[in-house]
Amino acid sequence: MRRWPHQALLVTIVLMLLAVPLVIWHGVIDYNLGKAAVLLAFLPFATFFWGLAVRSDGDPRLRLPSILIPFALFGVAGLLSLVGAVNRPEAIQALLIGGLFVQLLFLLVQTVDHERDAELLIGALLVAGAAAGVIALLQYTGLLVNAVGRTGPAAVISTFGNRNYLGAFLACLVFPAGALILRGGSIVRRVVAGILIAFLLAILLLVDQMATPFALLAGGLVGMLLVLIAAGAKRKRIAKGPLLLFLIVAVVAASVIAVRIWPRTTEDRSSMEQLLEENSIDSRLLFWSVGWEMFTEHPLTGIGLGNYRMLYTPYEAAVRSSRDANLFPEARTRTEVAHNDYVQIVAELGIGGLVAMIVLLAVLGRIVWVRLFASRDAPEQLTWILFLAAGLAVFLADALVSFPVRLPTSALVGIVSLALLFSPIAGERGTSRVRVSRGAWRGILLGMLGLATAGALLAVTEVAGHALMQRGAIQLSGGDPDAAHETLVRSVRLRFSPRCSVYYLATAQAQLGRYDEALANFERCFRCCTADHTYLFYADLASQLGDIDAARTAIDILLATAPPEDMRRRAEAVREQIDGLSSDDGSAPDP
Repeated sequence: MRRWPHQALLVTIVLMLLAVPLVIWHGVIDYNLGKAAVLLAFLPFATFFWGLAVRSDGDPRLRLPSILIPFALFGVAGLLSLVGAVNRPEAIQALLIGGLFVQLLFLLVQTVDHERDAELLIGALLVAGAAAGVIALLQYTGLLVNAVGRTGPAAVISTFGNRNYLGAFLACLVFPAGALILRGGSIVRRVVAGILIAFLLAILLLVDQMATPFALLAGGLVGMLLVLIAAGAKRKRIAKGPLLLFLIVAVVAASVIAVRIWPRTTEDRSSMEQLLEENSIDSRLLFWSVGWEMFTEHPLTGIGLGNYRMLYTPYEAAVRSSRDANLFPEARTRTEVAHNDYVQIVAELGIGGLVAMIVLLAVLGRIVWVRLFASRDAPEQLTWILFLAAGLAVFLADALVSFPVRLPTSALVGIVSLALLFSPIAGERGTSRVRVSRGAWRGILLGMLGLATAGALLAVTEVAGHALMQRGAIQLSGGDPDAAHETLVRSVRLRFSPRCSVYYLATAQAQLGRYDEALANFERCFRCCTADHTYLFYADLASQLGDIDAARTAIDILLATAPPEDMRRRAEAVREQIDGLSSDDGSAPDP
């Protein structure tokens, strides 16, 4: 019988796994911020209960999985990236959040001792995924409006803010949840698990994102390959249950892909051309080219963790000017991520990130290989290894064209899958058990509690600052710049990395006639929120305040990114204004 601290720890983790995917903060339009805040709020309690559980057991032994090695390398690379970061607060914040996800992994590895623990955790994620799917279905049928008041097929965002985010979460969950069907126990539980997984697949068809079936196909193929490897090692019997499930999912995914690319010509474009356009392949090529350009200019330390979004616009201008313009879409699609986690890691962390990524894949591949052979005579362990490995393959495949690492919900499924793969339910190989002194254990616990508390405080201040930013933006649009200025000043002070709060503050200051302050904050936006309007307003204001060279540089960068037609016309008008001011006798009119 487990003591109550261990039970409290499991309950805390289960509640977190249920809450993070389903939470909606109507005062926070950034859904990922709200979900990350919920996760960070739970983590101090989980850490506290873990400390009590270890103390009550009287055995301060730690499980140290080998997967911690590449994560430590990522941490070192993240610290080195501070050297070249234009926005160090953003890099520090990203480093802290990444460290807390690794802390969650560490806690899960220490916590999961029995298959029942794993079933409880995966079951909680499955229930959350099914609930999110029900909400998506209600939005699709028009029975429920989404967060912005829309209904119908185009309104499907569930609790995620974007159908791509929903698809990534459900796809990463399908195979880990599949293990519940083949595990022993109640037939009712296994049937329910099968029905819920089938429902998730149906919702994935409804979501209609091409990255999802490709990732599921990759996971299914990896799963089938691992089944055949395990069977062929010593001529063991093929695990028919896992093989059948992997085959079913792979066939469904392949069928979806085939239907999408089946030739269906229009007047002047093939179905493949339409498919590439619908899935923004040309835009992704641009995003990846920008990431590669960042890496080639900063190979040693990268541009700084989390700084891709800060430097995207000037690098896009450079990429467009140095490459064939026909490669990329004429009107730029705003992005904050590279839509390829591997490209973004290399861009932000440089060679250190590349090395850490290679080590991560090597350690993961080795642990799957070693435990696969070690579990040939243990069907329970083999089932978990096969399905967890297939789920991680989905995650890694999705990261080629999307950004599951950057999404709290997808990252949560990935962390849980990694933790279970390195837990005793999948074997002991690749994990060391280390006994530490009570003094060392107390130091580790206090350090983890301090880190988790810092994360929770960061979450509170970021959410509060974001809510104030939204209120300030509403006040600005309502024609009350005085109230907006006061609100936005508080927002900037609260947030560790203010991002767009600075942009709205600069806008309020410009409306109030505080031009020097507005110009300084628009310039600050280049390091935290490089929206199109930042370059437009900065160039307009700088030119009228007499800084012609800075104004021309800003407007040239904006025009070089092939902005949408309306923005292009406004930018050209500002450039004409700059040219007119630079040709006069040097006196500038009042703004």
